Amino acid sequence: MIPQYLKEKSFSKYYKLVTVSVLLLSLLPELPALLCVAALFVFYLVHCRKNKLQINISKTGGIIIIYDIFALVSVIWSGSRISTLYYAFMWLCAFALFLIISGLSDTREKIENIVLCLVGSAAANSVLAILQMSLMAVGKSQFFPSPLYERLDLWFARLVNYPLFFESAPDRVSGCFANPLAFSAFLVLIFPLSVFCAFYGATKKRRWFSIASSVLIFFGLLFTFLRGSVVAVVLSLMMLSFAGKKPAKFMSGIASAASISMLIIIYLRRGITASQDISTNYRLPIWKACLNSFLSKPVGLGAGSENVRRMLFDNGLELVNAHNLPVEILTELGVAGLLIFAVLVTLTVRDLFLIYNCGGWYKRYATAFGASLVGFFAMSLFESTLDLPKEISYFVIVLACIEATKKLAVKQYGKLK
Repeated sequence: MIPQYLKEKSFSKYYKLVTVSVLLLSLLPELPALLCVAALFVFYLVHCRKNKLQINISKTGGIIIIYDIFALVSVIWSGSRISTLYYAFMWLCAFALFLIISGLSDTREKIENIVLCLVGSAAANSVLAILQMSLMAVGKSQFFPSPLYERLDLWFARLVNYPLFFESAPDRVSGCFANPLAFSAFLVLIFPLSVFCAFYGATKKRRWFSIASSVLIFFGLLFTFLRGSVVAVVLSLMMLSFAGKKPAKFMSGIASAASISMLIIIYLRRGITASQDISTNYRLPIWKACLNSFLSKPVGLGAGSENVRRMLFDNGLELVNAHNLPVEILTELGVAGLLIFAVLVTLTVRDLFLIYNCGGWYKRYATAFGASLVGFFAMSLFESTLDLPKEISYFVIVLACIEATKKLAVKQYGKLK
Protein backbone atom coordinates (compact mmCIF):
# COMPACT_ATOMS: atom_id res chain seq x y z
CA MET A 1 0.00 0.00 0.00
CA ILE A 2 1.03 3.63 -0.42
CA PRO A 3 1.78 4.29 3.29
CA GLN A 4 4.26 1.39 3.33
CA TYR A 5 6.55 2.77 0.63
CA LEU A 6 6.56 6.14 2.41
CA LYS A 7 8.36 4.40 5.29
CA GLU A 8 11.06 2.88 3.07
CA LYS A 9 14.46 4.57 3.13
CA SER A 10 15.22 3.64 -0.49
CA PHE A 11 12.98 6.49 -1.69
CA SER A 12 14.23 10.05 -1.27
CA LYS A 13 12.32 12.43 0.97
CA TYR A 14 11.65 14.70 -1.97
CA TYR A 15 10.14 11.87 -4.04
CA LYS A 16 7.86 11.04 -1.12
CA LEU A 17 6.85 14.71 -0.92
CA VAL A 18 6.01 14.68 -4.64
CA THR A 19 3.82 11.59 -4.37
CA VAL A 20 1.94 13.02 -1.39
CA SER A 21 1.46 16.25 -3.35
CA VAL A 22 0.02 14.30 -6.31
CA LEU A 23 -2.34 12.57 -3.90
CA LEU A 24 -3.51 15.80 -2.22
CA LEU A 25 -3.49 18.20 -5.18
CA SER A 26 -7.06 17.45 -6.26
CA LEU A 27 -8.31 17.99 -2.70
CA LEU A 28 -7.09 21.60 -2.60
CA PRO A 29 -8.96 24.67 -3.89
CA GLU A 30 -8.17 25.52 -7.52
CA LEU A 31 -5.81 28.46 -7.13
CA PRO A 32 -3.95 27.34 -3.98
CA ALA A 33 -3.24 24.09 -5.86
CA LEU A 34 -1.11 26.14 -8.27
CA LEU A 35 0.81 27.73 -5.40
CA CYS A 36 1.48 24.23 -4.08
CA VAL A 37 2.96 23.21 -7.44
CA ALA A 38 5.08 26.38 -7.62
CA ALA A 39 6.48 25.70 -4.13
CA LEU A 40 7.11 22.07 -5.09
CA PHE A 41 9.15 23.20 -8.09
CA VAL A 42 11.29 25.53 -5.96
CA PHE A 43 12.08 22.59 -3.67
CA TYR A 44 12.83 20.50 -6.77
CA LEU A 45 15.43 23.01 -7.97
CA VAL A 46 17.04 22.92 -4.53
CA HIS A 47 16.91 19.10 -4.58
CA CYS A 48 18.59 18.95 -8.00
CA ARG A 49 21.30 21.41 -7.01
CA LYS A 50 22.00 19.61 -3.72
CA ASN A 51 22.24 16.21 -5.42
CA LYS A 52 23.91 17.55 -8.58
CA LEU A 53 21.08 16.31 -10.80
CA GLN A 54 20.61 17.56 -14.33
CA ILE A 55 17.17 18.71 -15.44
CA ASN A 56 16.39 17.41 -18.93
CA ILE A 57 13.60 18.84 -21.07
CA SER A 58 12.29 16.20 -23.45
CA LYS A 59 10.50 16.86 -26.74
CA THR A 60 7.14 16.62 -24.99
CA GLY A 61 8.29 19.03 -22.30
CA GLY A 62 9.58 21.36 -24.99
CA ILE A 63 6.21 21.44 -26.74
CA ILE A 64 4.46 22.14 -23.43
CA ILE A 65 6.67 25.17 -22.79
CA ILE A 66 6.27 26.35 -26.42
CA TYR A 67 2.49 26.17 -25.99
CA ASP A 68 2.83 28.12 -22.75
CA ILE A 69 5.01 30.79 -24.36
CA PHE A 70 2.57 31.13 -27.24
CA ALA A 71 -0.28 31.58 -24.76
CA LEU A 72 1.80 34.27 -23.05
CA VAL A 73 2.51 35.98 -26.38
CA SER A 74 -1.24 36.11 -27.02
CA VAL A 75 -1.33 38.88 -24.41
CA ILE A 76 -0.47 41.18 -27.32
CA TRP A 77 -3.88 40.78 -28.94
CA SER A 78 -5.84 39.62 -25.88
CA GLY A 79 -8.60 41.82 -24.52
CA SER A 80 -8.06 40.52 -20.97
CA ARG A 81 -4.36 40.57 -20.25
CA ILE A 82 -4.48 39.54 -16.60
CA SER A 83 -6.59 36.54 -17.58
CA THR A 84 -4.06 35.66 -20.28
CA LEU A 85 -1.11 35.93 -17.92
CA TYR A 86 -2.80 33.66 -15.41
CA TYR A 87 -3.56 31.07 -18.09
CA ALA A 88 0.13 31.07 -19.00
CA PHE A 89 1.01 30.66 -15.31
CA MET A 90 -1.26 27.58 -15.12
CA TRP A 91 0.63 25.91 -17.96
CA LEU A 92 3.99 27.00 -16.52
CA CYS A 93 3.14 25.18 -13.29
CA ALA A 94 2.03 22.17 -15.32
CA PHE A 95 5.39 22.23 -17.11
CA ALA A 96 7.11 22.25 -13.72
CA LEU A 97 5.09 19.19 -12.68
CA PHE A 98 6.09 17.46 -15.91
CA LEU A 99 9.79 18.04 -15.19
CA ILE A 100 9.51 16.89 -11.59
CA ILE A 101 7.60 13.65 -12.17
CA SER A 102 9.32 12.60 -15.40
CA GLY A 103 12.69 13.33 -13.77
CA LEU A 104 12.14 11.54 -10.47
CA SER A 105 10.18 8.47 -11.65
CA ASP A 106 13.17 6.45 -12.79
CA THR A 107 11.99 2.95 -11.82
CA ARG A 108 8.87 0.88 -12.47
CA GLU A 109 7.94 1.00 -8.80
CA LYS A 110 8.17 4.79 -8.71
CA ILE A 111 5.91 5.11 -11.74
CA GLU A 112 3.39 2.74 -10.19
CA ASN A 113 3.48 4.78 -6.97
CA ILE A 114 2.59 7.93 -8.91
CA VAL A 115 -0.25 6.10 -10.68
CA LEU A 116 -1.59 4.80 -7.36
CA CYS A 117 -1.46 8.31 -5.92
CA LEU A 118 -3.55 9.48 -8.88
CA VAL A 119 -6.00 6.66 -8.17
CA GLY A 120 -6.10 7.47 -4.46
CA SER A 121 -6.66 11.15 -5.18
CA ALA A 122 -9.63 10.36 -7.45
CA ALA A 123 -11.03 7.92 -4.88
CA ALA A 124 -10.80 10.51 -2.09
CA ASN A 125 -12.61 13.05 -4.23
CA SER A 126 -15.24 10.46 -5.06
CA VAL A 127 -15.87 9.81 -1.36
CA LEU A 128 -16.60 13.53 -0.96
CA ALA A 129 -18.83 13.40 -4.04
CA ILE A 130 -20.81 10.48 -2.62
CA LEU A 131 -21.26 12.43 0.62
CA GLN A 132 -22.39 15.47 -1.40
CA MET A 133 -24.96 13.43 -3.27
CA SER A 134 -26.17 11.71 -0.09
CA LEU A 135 -26.67 15.05 1.64
CA MET A 136 -28.39 16.50 -1.44
CA ALA A 137 -30.85 13.61 -1.28
CA VAL A 138 -31.87 14.54 2.29
CA GLY A 139 -31.77 18.31 1.78
CA LYS A 140 -28.63 18.89 3.89
CA SER A 141 -26.17 19.88 1.17
CA GLN A 142 -24.84 22.80 3.25
CA PHE A 143 -22.66 20.36 5.21
CA PHE A 144 -20.70 19.39 2.09
CA PRO A 145 -21.48 22.05 -0.53
CA SER A 146 -20.87 21.33 -4.21
CA PRO A 147 -18.34 22.64 -5.22
CA LEU A 148 -16.73 22.14 -1.82
CA TYR A 149 -14.61 25.31 -1.95
CA GLU A 150 -16.94 27.54 -3.94
CA ARG A 151 -16.73 30.59 -1.66
CA LEU A 152 -13.01 30.22 -1.07
CA ASP A 153 -12.33 29.70 -4.77
CA LEU A 154 -14.40 32.76 -5.65
CA TRP A 155 -12.42 34.80 -3.15
CA PHE A 156 -9.10 33.69 -4.64
CA ALA A 157 -10.43 34.28 -8.18
CA ARG A 158 -11.37 37.86 -7.31
CA LEU A 159 -7.99 38.34 -5.63
CA VAL A 160 -6.08 37.55 -8.83
CA ASN A 161 -8.81 38.92 -11.11
CA TYR A 162 -9.12 35.66 -13.04
CA PRO A 163 -12.64 34.39 -13.76
CA LEU A 164 -13.07 30.71 -12.99
CA PHE A 165 -16.12 28.74 -14.04
CA PHE A 166 -17.98 27.78 -10.87
CA GLU A 167 -21.30 25.99 -10.86
CA SER A 168 -23.44 25.22 -7.83
CA ALA A 169 -25.46 22.34 -9.26
CA PRO A 170 -28.28 21.22 -6.92
CA ASP A 171 -28.49 17.79 -8.59
CA ARG A 172 -24.86 17.02 -9.50
CA VAL A 173 -21.59 16.72 -7.58
CA SER A 174 -18.27 18.50 -8.03
CA GLY A 175 -16.12 17.02 -5.29
CA CYS A 176 -13.32 19.51 -4.63
CA PHE A 177 -13.44 20.80 -8.22
CA ALA A 178 -15.00 24.05 -9.41
CA ASN A 179 -17.85 22.38 -11.29
CA PRO A 180 -19.19 18.92 -12.25
CA LEU A 181 -17.66 19.15 -15.73
CA ALA A 182 -14.13 19.57 -14.37
CA PHE A 183 -14.68 16.84 -11.78
CA SER A 184 -15.95 14.42 -14.40
CA ALA A 185 -12.99 15.13 -16.71
CA PHE A 186 -10.61 14.37 -13.83
CA LEU A 187 -12.32 11.09 -12.96
CA VAL A 188 -12.50 10.02 -16.62
CA LEU A 189 -8.73 10.53 -16.85
CA ILE A 190 -7.99 8.42 -13.76
CA PHE A 191 -10.70 5.71 -13.90
CA PRO A 192 -8.98 3.46 -16.49
CA LEU A 193 -5.73 3.66 -14.50
CA SER A 194 -7.62 2.52 -11.42
CA VAL A 195 -9.18 -0.43 -13.27
CA PHE A 196 -5.78 -1.29 -14.74
CA CYS A 197 -4.11 -1.35 -11.29
CA ALA A 198 -6.92 -3.61 -10.05
CA PHE A 199 -5.59 -6.24 -12.50
CA TYR A 200 -1.87 -5.42 -12.60
CA GLY A 201 -0.97 -3.88 -9.23
CA ALA A 202 2.38 -5.18 -7.95
CA THR A 203 0.92 -6.59 -4.73
CA LYS A 204 -2.40 -8.02 -3.60
CA LYS A 205 -2.98 -5.07 -1.26
CA ARG A 206 -2.48 -2.62 -4.11
CA ARG A 207 -4.88 -4.54 -6.30
CA TRP A 208 -7.57 -4.55 -3.60
CA PHE A 209 -6.96 -0.85 -3.02
CA SER A 210 -7.46 -0.23 -6.75
CA ILE A 211 -10.63 -2.34 -6.85
CA ALA A 212 -12.15 -0.32 -3.99
CA SER A 213 -11.01 2.93 -5.64
CA SER A 214 -12.55 1.89 -8.97
CA VAL A 215 -15.94 1.38 -7.32
CA LEU A 216 -15.74 4.78 -5.60
CA ILE A 217 -14.63 6.54 -8.80
CA PHE A 218 -17.46 4.90 -10.76
CA PHE A 219 -20.02 6.35 -8.34
CA GLY A 220 -18.25 9.70 -8.41
CA LEU A 221 -18.59 9.70 -12.21
CA LEU A 222 -22.18 8.53 -12.02
CA PHE A 223 -23.18 11.37 -9.70
CA THR A 224 -21.92 14.02 -12.14
CA PHE A 225 -24.76 12.86 -14.44
CA LEU A 226 -22.90 13.73 -17.65
CA ARG A 227 -23.57 11.68 -20.78
CA GLY A 228 -20.17 12.62 -22.21
CA SER A 229 -18.52 10.71 -19.38
CA VAL A 230 -20.41 7.56 -20.42
CA VAL A 231 -18.88 7.67 -23.91
CA ALA A 232 -15.46 8.33 -22.40
CA VAL A 233 -15.72 5.41 -19.95
CA VAL A 234 -16.82 2.96 -22.66
CA LEU A 235 -13.98 3.93 -25.01
CA SER A 236 -11.30 3.88 -22.33
CA LEU A 237 -12.37 0.50 -20.95
CA MET A 238 -12.57 -1.03 -24.42
CA MET A 239 -9.02 0.14 -25.14
CA LEU A 240 -7.86 -1.19 -21.78
CA SER A 241 -8.78 -4.68 -22.97
CA PHE A 242 -5.60 -4.60 -25.11
CA ALA A 243 -3.39 -4.42 -21.99
CA GLY A 244 -3.13 -8.20 -21.91
CA LYS A 245 -5.01 -11.46 -21.50
CA LYS A 246 -6.08 -10.79 -17.93
CA PRO A 247 -8.47 -7.86 -18.42
CA ALA A 248 -9.40 -8.65 -22.01
CA LYS A 249 -12.11 -11.12 -20.96
CA PHE A 250 -13.75 -8.62 -18.64
CA MET A 251 -13.44 -5.18 -20.21
CA SER A 252 -16.14 -5.56 -22.86
CA GLY A 253 -18.70 -6.75 -20.34
CA ILE A 254 -17.70 -4.10 -17.77
CA ALA A 255 -17.88 -1.35 -20.39
CA SER A 256 -21.33 -2.46 -21.53
CA ALA A 257 -22.72 -2.82 -18.00
CA ALA A 258 -21.21 0.48 -16.90
CA SER A 259 -22.52 2.41 -19.90
CA ILE A 260 -26.04 0.97 -19.68
CA SER A 261 -26.36 1.59 -15.94
CA MET A 262 -24.95 5.12 -16.19
CA LEU A 263 -27.23 6.07 -19.08
CA ILE A 264 -30.35 4.69 -17.37
CA ILE A 265 -29.62 6.51 -14.11
CA ILE A 266 -28.70 9.76 -15.87
CA TYR A 267 -31.95 9.75 -17.84
CA LEU A 268 -33.99 8.89 -14.75
CA ARG A 269 -32.29 11.63 -12.76
CA ARG A 270 -32.10 14.47 -15.27
CA GLY A 271 -34.67 13.51 -17.88
CA ILE A 272 -34.29 12.88 -21.59
CA THR A 273 -35.44 16.38 -22.54
CA ALA A 274 -32.96 18.08 -20.22
CA SER A 275 -30.09 15.95 -21.51
CA GLN A 276 -30.96 16.71 -25.13
CA ASP A 277 -31.18 20.43 -24.38
CA ILE A 278 -27.72 20.45 -22.84
CA SER A 279 -26.02 18.40 -25.54
CA THR A 280 -27.75 19.76 -28.63
CA ASN A 281 -29.66 22.98 -28.11
CA TYR A 282 -26.76 24.60 -26.26
CA ARG A 283 -23.60 23.17 -27.75
CA LEU A 284 -24.33 23.60 -31.46
CA PRO A 285 -24.94 27.38 -31.16
CA ILE A 286 -21.81 27.66 -28.97
CA TRP A 287 -19.65 25.92 -31.55
CA LYS A 288 -21.13 28.02 -34.36
CA ALA A 289 -20.40 31.25 -32.47
CA CYS A 290 -16.84 30.10 -31.74
CA LEU A 291 -16.14 29.15 -35.35
CA ASN A 292 -17.55 32.49 -36.54
CA SER A 293 -15.26 34.20 -34.03
CA PHE A 294 -12.28 32.28 -35.39
CA LEU A 295 -13.15 33.18 -39.00
CA SER A 296 -13.30 36.86 -38.05
CA LYS A 297 -10.06 36.63 -35.99
CA PRO A 298 -7.87 33.69 -37.12
CA VAL A 299 -5.13 34.50 -34.58
CA GLY A 300 -7.65 33.85 -31.81
CA LEU A 301 -9.08 35.98 -29.04
CA GLY A 302 -6.15 35.36 -26.72
CA ALA A 303 -5.54 32.74 -24.03
CA GLY A 304 -7.85 32.57 -21.05
CA SER A 305 -11.52 31.67 -21.15
CA GLU A 306 -12.67 35.21 -20.26
CA ASN A 307 -12.43 36.27 -23.92
CA VAL A 308 -14.51 33.30 -25.07
CA ARG A 309 -17.04 33.95 -22.33
CA ARG A 310 -17.38 37.60 -23.35
CA MET A 311 -17.77 36.63 -27.02
CA LEU A 312 -20.48 34.10 -26.17
CA PHE A 313 -22.32 36.65 -24.04
CA ASP A 314 -22.21 39.11 -26.94
CA ASN A 315 -23.88 36.41 -29.06
CA GLY A 316 -26.66 35.98 -26.52
CA LEU A 317 -25.25 32.76 -25.08
CA GLU A 318 -24.90 32.94 -21.31
CA LEU A 319 -22.26 30.22 -21.14
CA VAL A 320 -18.62 30.31 -20.14
CA ASN A 321 -16.66 28.22 -22.64
CA ALA A 322 -16.86 26.32 -25.92
CA HIS A 323 -17.70 22.94 -24.32
CA ASN A 324 -15.23 21.39 -26.77
CA LEU A 325 -11.47 21.46 -26.22
CA PRO A 326 -10.29 21.79 -29.87
CA VAL A 327 -12.89 24.50 -30.53
CA GLU A 328 -11.88 26.30 -27.32
CA ILE A 329 -8.18 26.28 -28.28
CA LEU A 330 -8.99 27.38 -31.83
CA THR A 331 -11.10 30.27 -30.54
CA GLU A 332 -8.51 31.38 -27.99
CA LEU A 333 -5.21 30.76 -29.82
CA GLY A 334 -6.17 30.34 -33.47
CA VAL A 335 -4.65 27.88 -35.91
CA ALA A 336 -1.13 28.20 -34.49
CA GLY A 337 -2.24 27.35 -30.97
CA LEU A 338 -4.27 24.35 -32.13
CA LEU A 339 -1.32 23.09 -34.23
CA ILE A 340 1.05 23.30 -31.25
CA PHE A 341 -1.40 21.36 -29.12
CA ALA A 342 -1.86 18.83 -31.95
CA VAL A 343 1.93 18.33 -32.04
CA LEU A 344 1.86 17.65 -28.28
CA VAL A 345 -0.85 15.02 -28.74
CA THR A 346 0.92 13.49 -31.76
CA LEU A 347 4.22 13.18 -29.88
CA THR A 348 2.43 11.54 -26.96
CA VAL A 349 0.65 9.03 -29.21
CA ARG A 350 3.95 8.24 -30.95
CA ASP A 351 5.65 7.63 -27.59
CA LEU A 352 2.83 5.33 -26.51
CA PHE A 353 3.24 3.20 -29.65
CA LEU A 354 7.02 3.03 -29.12
CA ILE A 355 6.53 1.93 -25.51
CA TYR A 356 3.80 -0.55 -26.50
CA ASN A 357 6.14 -2.24 -28.99
CA CYS A 358 8.59 -3.05 -26.16
CA GLY A 359 6.12 -5.64 -24.89
CA GLY A 360 5.64 -6.96 -21.36
CA TRP A 361 5.33 -4.39 -18.59
CA TYR A 362 5.80 -1.54 -21.08
CA LYS A 363 2.99 -2.78 -23.32
CA ARG A 364 0.58 -2.94 -20.39
CA TYR A 365 1.39 0.52 -19.09
CA ALA A 366 1.32 2.06 -22.58
CA THR A 367 -2.19 0.65 -22.98
CA ALA A 368 -3.26 1.97 -19.57
CA PHE A 369 -1.99 5.48 -20.26
CA GLY A 370 -3.48 5.33 -23.75
CA ALA A 371 -6.87 4.32 -22.32
CA SER A 372 -6.65 7.23 -19.89
CA LEU A 373 -6.02 9.74 -22.69
CA VAL A 374 -8.62 8.19 -25.01
CA GLY A 375 -11.28 8.70 -22.35
CA PHE A 376 -10.04 12.22 -21.62
CA PHE A 377 -10.08 13.31 -25.26
CA ALA A 378 -13.48 11.69 -25.81
CA MET A 379 -14.70 13.81 -22.91
CA SER A 380 -12.99 16.80 -24.53
CA LEU A 381 -15.36 16.60 -27.49
CA PHE A 382 -18.19 17.58 -25.13
CA GLU A 383 -16.38 19.81 -22.61
CA SER A 384 -13.52 22.31 -22.42
CA THR A 385 -11.37 20.03 -20.28
CA LEU A 386 -8.24 22.20 -19.86
CA ASP A 387 -9.66 25.43 -18.46
CA LEU A 388 -8.86 25.03 -14.78
CA PRO A 389 -5.57 24.57 -12.86
CA LYS A 390 -6.20 21.07 -11.51
CA GLU A 391 -7.48 19.79 -14.88
CA ILE A 392 -4.28 20.94 -16.59
CA SER A 393 -2.10 19.60 -13.77
CA TYR A 394 -3.46 16.05 -13.83
CA PHE A 395 -3.43 15.90 -17.63
CA VAL A 396 0.27 16.79 -17.59
CA ILE A 397 1.00 14.34 -14.76
CA VAL A 398 -0.21 11.53 -17.05
CA LEU A 399 2.03 12.88 -19.83
CA ALA A 400 4.93 12.90 -17.36
CA CYS A 401 4.28 9.25 -16.46
CA ILE A 402 4.37 8.39 -20.16
CA GLU A 403 7.67 10.24 -20.53
CA ALA A 404 9.13 8.45 -17.48
CA THR A 405 8.05 5.07 -18.90
CA LYS A 406 9.67 5.90 -22.22
CA LYS A 407 12.93 6.82 -20.50
CA LEU A 408 12.96 3.45 -18.75
CA ALA A 409 12.36 1.67 -22.07
CA VAL A 410 15.17 3.61 -23.76
CA LYS A 411 17.50 2.77 -20.86
CA GLN A 412 16.70 -0.93 -21.22
CA TYR A 413 16.43 -1.33 -25.02
CA GLY A 414 18.27 1.69 -26.43
CA LYS A 415 16.67 3.84 -29.11
CA LEU A 416 13.02 2.88 -29.60
CA LYS A 417 11.66 2.18 -33.08
